[in-house]
Amino acid sequence: MFRRILSAWSLRRNLKSIFVRPHATYQSLDGIRAISMFWVVFAHVLMGVDILCKNGFCQASDAMSWIDNMPVSLWFVWHGFKVLDTFFVLSGFLIGSLLFFEEKKKGSINLKRFYWRRYLRLMPVYGFVILLFVWLGIEEPTQPYIWANIFYVNNFLEYKQMFMNWTWSLAVEEQFYLLLPLLLIGFFFKSKHKISLIVGMFVLSFIIRLGILLANPDVASISFTNQLFHGQPGYSPRYFEVIYDNIYSRYGPFCVGVLAAWLYIQKPQQLEHFFKQRWVLSSSLFLLSTAFLVAICWFPLFKSDFELTGWLKIAYETSHHNLWAMAIGYSMLAFMFPVGLARIFNWFLSWKIWYPVAQLSYSTYLLHVPIIIGAYQLVAINRHPELLAIFKESGMPGIMSAGILNRLTMADIGWVFAVTVLVSFALGMVCYLLIEKPLMNLRPQEKKKPQHTLEVGAEKEWKKTHKPAA
Repeated sequence: MFRRILSAWSLRRNLKSIFVRPHATYQSLDGIRAISMFWVVFAHVLMGVDILCKNGFCQASDAMSWIDNMPVSLWFVWHGFKVLDTFFVLSGFLIGSLLFFEEKKKGSINLKRFYWRRYLRLMPVYGFVILLFVWLGIEEPTQPYIWANIFYVNNFLEYKQMFMNWTWSLAVEEQFYLLLPLLLIGFFFKSKHKISLIVGMFVLSFIIRLGILLANPDVASISFTNQLFHGQPGYSPRYFEVIYDNIYSRYGPFCVGVLAAWLYIQKPQQLEHFFKQRWVLSSSLFLLSTAFLVAICWFPLFKSDFELTGWLKIAYETSHHNLWAMAIGYSMLAFMFPVGLARIFNWFLSWKIWYPVAQLSYSTYLLHVPIIIGAYQLVAINRHPELLAIFKESGMPGIMSAGILNRLTMADIGWVFAVTVLVSFALGMVCYLLIEKPLMNLRPQEKKKPQHTLEVGAEKEWKKTHKPAA
């Protein structure tokens, strides 16, 4: 036992796990996770502009004008909230794969082992970051509600009560981890119509979102700018609290991931035949998925002169999370059996450079938001020295000072993003090496494991003939 503990904290072993990627049947998931992580950080960096208005240090109209004048090439950043749907699809696929493989191999699921492994995977580093933020006095007004984070129910609180409000997605994921094995054991494995059951649950997620919007017309009428930008006079937290951060209104993408996992586990030959032999149809669907993802990312939702109203707005709010998830889920399967354009995307997303980013994404996500504020201060003072006098005179920290908004350029934003990424990933690596990975090493292991977790589901005969994509 003592040797196992020493081995768990082996710096050499844990460093290797960051930079040396084991053989995997589909490596493109690393690229998807890494790019998604960069995207969500960039979105939060741009939302730092809104902090000025939220704290009363600039006019809301000035902030809106700054957002309106953003280059078209960066419009996609404001759709960073869809990254969470990507993460949900990934979670549905990976966790679903593990459970489907275990049931296929053993005929049952060890619930105790599953829940304990998830706890050791997620809670230790999360708890450490919570304690660190308390010690540093970060988010002090919401610290009485930390108990909700510990029990992963912080997404059910009012927005103003949420400690580390960006961790609502972790609560949703943990609730998914809690419910999925029970649903599989109680209903799915007993059903003769497994695909119909998952598809039915997915269709129900559309209906639930539509019902919420119809039952809460005030939520449906909130403009996109007033959903996101707290400094705007019409901002309301109702959208976030009622439909944005709840498991029952966001579970659709998990269904997509679970369905993709079941198909990959149970129907690998059929999938390969579809993508390789019916390549015209499969490539056309991949092209359509890609076109949809690109088009929706440049939808100018947050420009002040653009607004959807009435049933068009309700239709968008009902469907866009799930439609995004469908396109991501199909693309994931296409990368596992790449042909045509999917082969190029798979090659790019399978670069080894994405692997360390993917490995550090969890710890980095926990840490990055407060670092953005410090990055703004550092960049502002170094690139605009005249602001130093304003900072000292006002006594306000970081970007919470008058005058900075009129001086901000896109180059400044780029520097803030670069500083945030470097510092967040550096601290994330420390947390990974000292807490996250050692506790993962201590999780209970099976005596005989499959070659690699990412290879779950491929049948033995198919594995011998199917070569992983380069």
